[in-house]
Amino acid sequence: MKRALHTLLALGRSRLGLVELGVRVRSDNTTLQFHRKADYREIRRGPLGPVEEPGIINWVEDESLETAKLYLVYTRWQADKQE
Repeated sequence: MKRALHTLLALGRSRLGLVELGVRVRSDNTTLQFHRKADYREIRRGPLGPVEEPGIINWVEDESLETAKLYLVYTRWQADKQE
């Protein structure tokens, strides 16, 4: 799976001219571990605050929060780490 992802990312760079390849993942999302294993490196975390509306809670990035229950984790693919 990791090799297939690296192939797609390399094609994105070489054929589409993409400069940076990154993912934003909520801190409680289990795919975060997959991205780490696939050579994505965390570059920053943004605190998320709840915005309650009837029947739903939306989590919105709020830099004014010092601590938060959830964060938006920004990652970037490290091409030099690929197999």
